[in-house]
Amino acid sequence: MFKNILFVLSLFVLIGCDSSEITTTEPIIPPPQNADKLIINQENSDIVIASIISSIGILRDRIENIPRIDLDKISGLDSSELLGDLDLGLDISDIVDICEDGGKAILNSASSTSVNITFKECKDDGKVINGNSNLELNDGEYHLELNQFRYDNNSFFEYADITYDERGDRKDIIAFISSGFIINNGEQISLRNILFKKIAQNYILNGDLGTGCLGGVIIVKTIEAISAPDNKCPNGGELYAVGGDGSTLGIIFNKDVSIETFLNNGIKEYYDTCLDLPTYSDVCS
Repeated sequence: MFKNILFVLSLFVLIGCDSSEITTTEPIIPPPQNADKLIINQENSDIVIASIISSIGILRDRIENIPRIDLDKISGLDSSELLGDLDLGLDISDIVDICEDGGKAILNSASSTSVNITFKECKDDGKVINGNSNLELNDGEYHLELNQFRYDNNSFFEYADITYDERGDRKDIIAFISSGFIINNGEQISLRNILFKKIAQNYILNGDLGTGCLGGVIIVKTIEAISAPDNKCPNGGELYAVGGDGSTLGIIFNKDVSIETFLNNGIKEYYDTCLDLPTYSDVCS
């Protein structure tokens, strides 16, 4: 039980709006057919639940931990004197204190509020970074664009557009990922047209999601942002998965932290708490 508590708490630093009282109405009408998607049924419904919940937590952690250049260290790179010495296309890893264990950080452009760098086998803090990164800073808001970006040997984004709002005590994230994947404990999570938001303690996930255990791809839709105050079980929010042949699975988080799931518009399960949800390690072992 202690293992499951740690697992769930690590996943549910989630989102929040208040949810309605416990209800038995269908959460989805009418779903698209999505012939190329996995058909959700009784046999794989627990895997669908576990895949969605675990992916939210893992995606949050990976986006939060993407390496970023400290713009304070390059505040003078736009000066003609310094750029005259450096020239574009030069390795600036020493200047920005990155690639400490080898590799290069190639400067493509720079100003006092932005930098564009191509990483080539950049080894830093146990991570290997490859790809292009464009970072802009505007009054405490970081805007990061990534192209063909791979880091930590376990994350790849063909294209990602990410905004980090770090003004005050808030650590908000809005991210769009065109396609890519994350590997967690040897399991690949595929991402396509993913929109991910973390606003205070409120989370939203929309887009195509697949895992090896799932054996296919589903569409994830957030109807109401999911809330988990103080890193506890969610007390609000609603999302659903849409698969092939119009198959659906809805998940509703109630104010009393209970959870209802709906399989193909019929009631499937009721859980007293998020600690009772199927976990990825249990259903995909």
